[in-house]
Amino acid sequence: MMKLLFSTPRELLYDGDRLKKEPEESLDALKAKEGYLKILYDDFLRKEEEILSPYKCRKWVGWTVPIFIEDTSPDYGHSTWLNAFWSDITLAFAADLTSPGEITAKKAARDRFIPCQLTEELLLAVLDEAGLDAAAASIITSIKRNPNYENDGIRLNITGNDIKTLLAHGWDTDTLSVLIESVLKKCPYEGVNIEEVRSGGQTGAEEAGILSAMRLSLKCRVLAPKGFRWRDENGIDHEGREEFKDRFKKDGIDYDRFLREDRKGFFAYNRMSDAARYPLDEIRSAIDLKIMHINARRKLRSN
Repeated sequence: MMKLLFSTPRELLYDGDRLKKEPEESLDALKAKEGYLKILYDDFLRKEEEILSPYKCRKWVGWTVPIFIEDTSPDYGHSTWLNAFWSDITLAFAADLTSPGEITAKKAARDRFIPCQLTEELLLAVLDEAGLDAAAASIITSIKRNPNYENDGIRLNITGNDIKTLLAHGWDTDTLSVLIESVLKKCPYEGVNIEEVRSGGQTGAEEAGILSAMRLSLKCRVLAPKGFRWRDENGIDHEGREEFKDRFKKDGIDYDRFLREDRKGFFAYNRMSDAARYPLDEIRSAIDLKIMHINARRKLRSN
């Protein structure tokens, strides 16, 4: 069986349960065309870099900008305690639930503390759509069964292991964000109204919680240790408001400024961008469709 060359969405290959009509061109001809279009696309990428370079900037990950608050104490445990005390529910995403941070959060939250053990099995589940949905549903069930749960709205504190601990157990911020975002996205459909998401903004679970809330446009707040202290993957402490906040931003393009300063160039770039991307996507979908038809014929012959 030939492997598909590109990750073409199913709806572009199937019409209902049947494969769409096979492309008339041979597979070699389609690949040759793809190679030619790839050269044109690479040339577009070089031009894109030249055009957009003056408009590069750092942008918030989502539409919601967190409220950043500086604690009166530089101690990590102090902000952990205050965040847990403030919340109706504390979700602790941790591979190691015996770490000092998790012990402190559990003491502060008491019966409002819900541990979410980040096991290897859960990691594999997160990488599967059905497994991710089941994991999110299980966490939401734990929230609703908590004696402090109120269905008219909850203040949710997200805490857990820092990035150094997560990496040691095979997890990272992006993967954990997938799980947390799935939980937050599913909450309204399960009757769970989240009024606000809060955390200490530390690397790992707390950062993933705020990033997920930002992407879903949920109100979110960060109570950080005095001096905006945070610890990186090497266990080194950093300080500074802007450096702290920058972890919740990503590299992007200020398209509004581009439009203001070069209106003609902006629209010309958009037309060029569409022309460069769509033909290449279409030919790659055709290649995958051709391969699926070839595989289908081979399967029939072997039977």
